[in-house]
Order: sequence, then structure tokens, then C-alpha cells
Amino acid sequence: MTEQPGFARDPADDDATGRVMDLGALEVEPPPPVIRALPRRLRLRHRLVAAVGAAVVLGAAVVAWTAGDEPAPHPTASPQSPASVRDITVFSGNRLYFPDGTQGGVGRTIGAVYETPDGLLVSYDDDTQGVGYTMMLVRLDRTVRVLVEHSVSRIAVAPDGRRFAWRPTAETLSVGHVGADGPAQVDRTTHLLEGRELEPRLYTGTAVVLGRDQNTGGAQYDVWFPDRGDYQPSWFHTAHVTGVYGQLPGTFDLLGTVRRPETGENCLARLDPEQALRAVRTVCGVTPQLKDTGRVSPDGSWLAVPTVDRASGRSGVGVLDLDTVFDRPRFVATWDADGPGAWLDATTMTGRRDDGSPWRWRTDGGPPTRVTTPGLPDPKAQWVGFATRLS
Repeated sequence: MTEQPGFARDPADDDATGRVMDLGALEVEPPPPVIRALPRRLRLRHRLVAAVGAAVVLGAAVVAWTAGDEPAPHPTASPQSPASVRDITVFSGNRLYFPDGTQGGVGRTIGAVYETPDGLLVSYDDDTQGVGYTMMLVRLDRTVRVLVEHSVSRIAVAPDGRRFAWRPTAETLSVGHVGADGPAQVDRTTHLLEGRELEPRLYTGTAVVLGRDQNTGGAQYDVWFPDRGDYQPSWFHTAHVTGVYGQLPGTFDLLGTVRRPETGENCLARLDPEQALRAVRTVCGVTPQLKDTGRVSPDGSWLAVPTVDRASGRSGVGVLDLDTVFDRPRFVATWDADGPGAWLDATTMTGRRDDGSPWRWRTDGGPPTRVTTPGLPDPKAQWVGFATRLS
């Protein structure tokens, strides 16, 4: 295949698979000329890969960086002025907007992005196959490596960013990890009789939490431990679970919601995956909605959950202190966001307001700051998402 200017082929990935895949070409563009604060020595030489639809060999894109003038000083953001995002990747449509002001396109609609020590894990809708998802790794040097192709379900990523759970076919479920080269190495595959509606919602690295939506608007959950053999359905034992938010860092336990038998109320719970998601601690009154969109902070101190103001009906986000909530159930902060976004660190979250504009909020009560990202389309006209930061 003809090598594109400014890009080099990764022979290790080629040899591992021997296949060519159409990624729509990973385009990488320099920051807009209005960005004055970016170090010029790190600006990309303007190279445009082939147009959408060009065949790209797995791992066949590397960006040439050039040296230049000394960097201009970075602007200082005050609480009253917009805060420039230099530490988070934003995505919208089929494009990635990197922290250094550059951007790239993958030719498909991006569904999720994860920041890992190895680079960005990008999951996008594989509309060439009808229904499915593909995940690729955009390395720190901007080379591209496809890890999972044509999954019939969403792809769950473990907290280390190197292990995954996905459904290769409508009859199978697999777990795997990032190998030395090529696609993800499959560690185990089990057969499913549940149909396409069952998919991995969470992967801790040892336990896969499976979920399927119900016609009533809620969901059902189950657990599979790949190291213990094939999946054995246990829906009867897990019927009390109504949502799973994530794993509590430093523990094997999960955080989610359960239905209170006496009242049917939706309650926050600490769940033990070893015991069919048994609730080891519960508290009611702070998680009334049947949604699994809560976000646990990286250090396990906070949980951001969706809320609705009873007077106005407006959506918001409530913050719970996980060290005290089971004894003192109350929100320690409320944010005027349309739902939980992405944690930047242990105390800061980036999310969107009702008008789509991105903002940052802090758990210490500091004023929210507006987020600006070079080249990002008007968030009022196009949905904007934020990368999830993994360890």
C-alpha cells in the first residue's frame, strides 16, 4: 500500500493480522491559527491522510512533529474567565479534539473515549457492519492500532485500560487484553443464549457485569467471572439490582442501586460481586432515578449522580461523599449540569449544561468555569463528550 506523507506504517501490527481495514482514515490537523498559547515546537506539520473511505493498514498512522520557535506563554484562567482544556480530550461526532489543540477524525461516530497510560482508547459505531462497535488505540505518538472489531455490543473497559469485555458474535462473550501487537488477545470466550440485548456494562478485570434493558425503562444485571468457567445465568439472585455505577477503587466491591422490597424505592448500595451483587450497605433517598450514569471519582471519595429539581423540573447533578453517605445521606454539592460528565481528577468534573456548553465543577465549592476547546463545533448544535480518565 502507498504510504501517506507524514505517516509511517507499523510493521508489527501488519504482521500480526495481515489485514487491511477501512477506518475512514485518521486525519490529524494542526490547531486553528487563533491558538497563540500552544508551544509552537509541538505543532503538527499540516498533513492530511487519505479521504474518508481510504484503506488504512492497522497501526499505519504516525504524526511528524516539528521543532520551531520558543513557546508563547500560557494564559492564566481566573474563576470568571473561560478555562482552556489542556488536560482532557473532547470528542464530537467523528472527531477527537486533543489537549494540545490538534484534532483528528476517525470516519465513524465516536461513542466513548478513555485516556490510558498507553494513549486513547476510542470506541466508535461500526456502521459499515450494520450494528456493532470497534475500538482502537491512538497511541501517544498518534499511531493507530485496532484492538476490537465489529463487536455486536458495547465494549467494557477495565480500570487499568488494558483489559476489555465484548461480544464478538450474537452467541459469544469474550474478555481479552492488550498484547504486544495486533488486536486484543482473547483470554476467554463463553457462549450466551440471551441474544443481542445482553451486553457487558462493566469489567473490573476479574468480574464482568452484564446488563439488559427492560421494557419498563429499567435494567437487569448479572455477573460472570471468566476465570471460573463459562457464564451461568443467575438473574433470579440479582433481580434486586437496578443500576451499577462502577467499581470502588481499591476494593472488589461495586457501587450501584437496588430496589427496596418494602416500598419499591431506588436506593444507593455497595454491592459484592462475589455474592451475586448482594447489597452489603444501603441508603435510600439520594438515588431515586433508575439510571446507571453515576460516576465514581478516581479516588473513590465522591459519586456524581443525575438529579431533577422538583420545583423547576430541570436536570442537575448531585455529589455524594462516599465516606459518609451511608451514615448521613445528603448531597454535599449540586451542579447545574445536564448529567454526570468525566472526572478530571479526584475533585474536578467536566460536563455540560442544559444548552450543551461544557463547564467544570469542583467538589470544594469553587465557582464553575467555562471550558473552551480549540476548533470544537458549537456545542448547542452538536453533542460534545469527554474522555474518561483511567489509571
